[in-house]
Amino acid sequence: MSAILGGVMPHFPSPRLWRAVIALGVLDVIWMLAAGMRLTPGNPTAVAVAGGALAADILVKLADQIERRDAFLQQLAQTFLFFALFTQLMVLTSYLGATLALPLRDAALASADQALGFDWLAVLSWINERPRFGWALIWAYHSSGAQILIMLGFLCIVRNPARIAEFLTLYAATGATTLVLAIVFPAAGAYVYYAPPGELFSNLNQDAGLWHLEQFNALREGAMRTIVASEVEGLITFPSFHTIMALLTVYAVRGYIWIFVPFAALNFLVLLSTISEGGHHLVDVLASMAITVCAVLIYRSWSRTAAGPGWSAPQAA
Repeated sequence: MSAILGGVMPHFPSPRLWRAVIALGVLDVIWMLAAGMRLTPGNPTAVAVAGGALAADILVKLADQIERRDAFLQQLAQTFLFFALFTQLMVLTSYLGATLALPLRDAALASADQALGFDWLAVLSWINERPRFGWALIWAYHSSGAQILIMLGFLCIVRNPARIAEFLTLYAATGATTLVLAIVFPAAGAYVYYAPPGELFSNLNQDAGLWHLEQFNALREGAMRTIVASEVEGLITFPSFHTIMALLTVYAVRGYIWIFVPFAALNFLVLLSTISEGGHHLVDVLASMAITVCAVLIYRSWSRTAAGPGWSAPQAA
């Protein structure tokens, strides 16, 4: 895409990222045709947002061609276009993966928690006894998407394409890893497995960790043949992609101390909220932490090798 748009930012985003989006899109189309599934946009607003992002990218390209180049607008358009496309394709793939109806792994995940000495029901009860804290966790959990948009917009404003490219690469790599694991090791979630009595989460969100269940079961049973884009839910339990997003968001703003500190504090709450609001097993979170750390280390090693002597990690501008 950088080359198509005039090469203002030769390292952003990497052609590999766009090839990954195309490959995932082709996989989804083939899978849907083979499975007899269909996709509808649903809410017209969703279509308008997606169309607006694409239109913005086209307009920036035209501006380049008539020598009214604005690197900021180009960077902004490409960033949000890639993020939106990959995220939507990732959600679609998770829906298609659920149709395989592989055996649920909640029992194994719960056993792993117990082996670590983690009592999920006791933790849920402890949070429920502190309503203000519990609602802070609910708010934090549902802030993840907005946080990423703010973070990406901030990095565009400070003109740090290297850091954006790093985030998008890590987001795509961890997202792809998460998809494979979620499809091969599906789980319904801790709320479904433990079926806690209402008094254990009476002060919390009554739909916590359950909002996906109707569509998840319908897909596994073959009763859902149409995916409505504007009505999709997060189906992935293992590993926890909320955990990955929280860690990558904080990592992306390192060096910008005035935004790093509040993001770090907020995403610490996001990590805690994956239990009570996300309905994750502890091992979902631990696995996601391991995936994120490995992805960062591999990316840094690859970047160092590709750049040769004198390489340093993307810095705060």
